[in-house]
Amino acid sequence: MGSVSSSGLTVPMRRQLREDFRPLERLSSPLTDPSAAAEIFPGVQWLTPRLVVDVAYRAHTAGGLRHPSLKGRRFDIDDRSVRVEDL
Repeated sequence: MGSVSSSGLTVPMRRQLREDFRPLERLSSPLTDPSAAAEIFPGVQWLTPRLVVDVAYRAHTAGGLRHPSLKGRRFDIDDRSVRVEDL
């Protein structure tokens, strides 16, 4: 399976996600929060949110997820049904 990083990603998983991300790339943030502006995060590649994944995390704070770790893709959930409020 390959070595796993602290994010939960193996090398093959990273390669597959990179391929899955290519058609979703966009120039601007899909987020409405102005703090997500690209100039705040130089080098970030924004994506149109369409992939659903399971992520384990220790806490959900105003700043985001603490200690997130990818557990895998979810093909059984429609991306339009996922809401931040459901975390």
